[in-house]
Amino acid sequence: MSQKEKTFSDVWYRVADLKMAIRPTVRIRKHTFRGQVWYVLRDPLSNRYYRLRPHTYRFITRLSPKRAVEEVWLESLKREPETAPGQEEVVRLLTQLHGADLLYFTTPTRTGSFFERHETRTRKEMQARVKGFLFFTMPLFNPDGLIKGLLPYVRFFFTPFGVVLWLVTILYAGSIAVTNWDVLAGDSEGVLSPDNLALLYVGFFLVKVFHELGHGLICRHFGGSVNTMGIMFLIFTPMPYIDATSSWGFRSRWKRVLVGGGGMMVEFFLGAMALFVWDKTDPGLVHSLAYNIMFVSTVSTLLLNANPLMRLDGYYILSDLLDIPNLYSRSKKELNYLAERYLLGNRQGESGAHSSAEAIWLPLYGIGSGLYRMLLFSGIALFVADEYLVLGVLIALSVLVSWLLVPLVKFFHFLLFHPRLSRNRMRAMGFVSVLLAGGAFGLVLMPVEDHIRLPGMAEAVHYHQVVNDAPGRLHRLLVAPNQKVTADTPLVELVNPEFAQEILQIEAEYEQLESTAQKAAYHGVEDLETIRKRQQTLQQQIDILQQSMRSLKVRAKQKGIWVAPHLGGEVGSWLPRGAELGTIIDPATYRFAAIVSQAQAAALFGQPVLQAEVRLTGQEGVVLKASTNQLIPYRHRHLPSPALGWFGGGDIPVRMDTTGAAVALEDFFLFTVNLQLPDDFVLFHGQLGYLRLTLPSRPLLAQLRDRYLQFVQGRFKI
Repeated sequence: MSQKEKTFSDVWYRVADLKMAIRPTVRIRKHTFRGQVWYVLRDPLSNRYYRLRPHTYRFITRLSPKRAVEEVWLESLKREPETAPGQEEVVRLLTQLHGADLLYFTTPTRTGSFFERHETRTRKEMQARVKGFLFFTMPLFNPDGLIKGLLPYVRFFFTPFGVVLWLVTILYAGSIAVTNWDVLAGDSEGVLSPDNLALLYVGFFLVKVFHELGHGLICRHFGGSVNTMGIMFLIFTPMPYIDATSSWGFRSRWKRVLVGGGGMMVEFFLGAMALFVWDKTDPGLVHSLAYNIMFVSTVSTLLLNANPLMRLDGYYILSDLLDIPNLYSRSKKELNYLAERYLLGNRQGESGAHSSAEAIWLPLYGIGSGLYRMLLFSGIALFVADEYLVLGVLIALSVLVSWLLVPLVKFFHFLLFHPRLSRNRMRAMGFVSVLLAGGAFGLVLMPVEDHIRLPGMAEAVHYHQVVNDAPGRLHRLLVAPNQKVTADTPLVELVNPEFAQEILQIEAEYEQLESTAQKAAYHGVEDLETIRKRQQTLQQQIDILQQSMRSLKVRAKQKGIWVAPHLGGEVGSWLPRGAELGTIIDPATYRFAAIVSQAQAAALFGQPVLQAEVRLTGQEGVVLKASTNQLIPYRHRHLPSPALGWFGGGDIPVRMDTTGAAVALEDFFLFTVNLQLPDDFVLFHGQLGYLRLTLPSRPLLAQLRDRYLQFVQGRFKI
């Protein structure tokens, strides 16, 4: 922006003759943020705060009901020619102060036509209600008397000894939590069960009451005022809140940080107390309520209140630590400035950053906060839709309107009508048109490679799972693991003395029957045939036992590498029949078996695979080429490896069947490819990884549509 544009304004004539001054009730304090001097204005009626730079502060302090704005501005130029605010800055400043109701005028007939304060405020309040119907507040009473009454009883915790006591309590509770971690983690699975929801909400409400009182007590302790306490509704769920914004007037940022973190400190202490109760009580109402209070005091505090991307405690703490007040609104302003300057070519805008550090922090925070909020509310919509589809759709529509349609309408209104683009509107419209045309072409017309990413495992094409055909105690390993073997090579030896004892018993019975048969043949007894059949049965049992004894020496069924990583630790253990001893792998050829969901299979059945690549876990830097692919047209439930399921840390949802094995929640197909291994590459049977399939190119919009339909169909079964 040129010096002329900074100094003069096209609308200056509207404010030049106005006479005004700061309201006498406004309180002003001098603060230092990031080494720079600021002046903070506080309106005691609304308890709102506003910051001014020194040169703008000196300008407004010269305003008087007896002097016109232009007279004051000319005086400022004469006194401070280098730092005095320009006409554009004065217009913006007076508009903001009047909108905040911090000015009074002696020429009321001239103000309405320029500021339109009432209409603007009403419109913004209505927009806020429409955009924030999932989050609104209801003030109830003034808690100042309650805070004053409680303060003497908790002032002990503001002393060094009180801080040490708080820390020791938290650490002791942490040691109990570590000791009982398995029980605590197991109980968390039932927190959202229907029979626990009432207790969870009671615990949540109680914790948040003490949380808000923590803010108020610390704020009052440092001299702030707490005048409002009420209920706020977050997604129609009532929660308490307290107004401790007077802490923004504290000169010390560490006092402001303590006020911001006071609620979380109270929650941690309350959670520690609840853990002590839970540890000392038997299962029952008190035990369950204590667990819910402890759960809320830790999980909600860490995931919500401490998160600086939400406008909760963590946000205000981060703002104070960075010395960047109004971080959220200023980050939006900075993003708008960057978009106007570098996309629309508007050089008249002014950056909201006051230093090079802020120029980095503000856009980063704005982008991160926006993405997080979109993900959060999208997740809430999905969570609600799982139980109540219509309500989830309504929340999703509200997110779509608030985060997409409304910003687009505002953007095009700014592009077409805002005065700031009067000098380069055609250039901006042309640039936006090119962007839209390019985006439409890229989404709708331009073909883009389509890809599918599938989890799976590498396995040898020829391998044999070695099991024992007879039960016995593992005596010794005849071949060390990872050695090459040939077919019929003895691998392990088991012992089972019961086989020999049973053979001796059966042989004794057989010899006794033989003696009986000879006597029967001599005397011509008719039971001779029955005796011979019994002898035949005994001989079959002897043959089976002898075969079992020979099976105690387990042999290889094929050539390859004998892999038995855990068998050495089983020596001396009893192994039932059919126990998995190891695997014999033929390392000559490997393949990769990938899991294909039913929705993904539809895309694979109807079109060819142009390219297949495999990346193995832990070796992602090496891309393995694959060929000879095959989609097996048969639905499976048992995974190639348990490690692919949830219980093994994989991505496939599974459940336990009646035999204790993990099976997939939904049927799937197998897609196999043969791997082309480099000469020096070492691959192990059972290694996990991902298969990336390249399909024929399609427009990106068509790909996104298919992904969306697959997601909706798979999640909601519609």
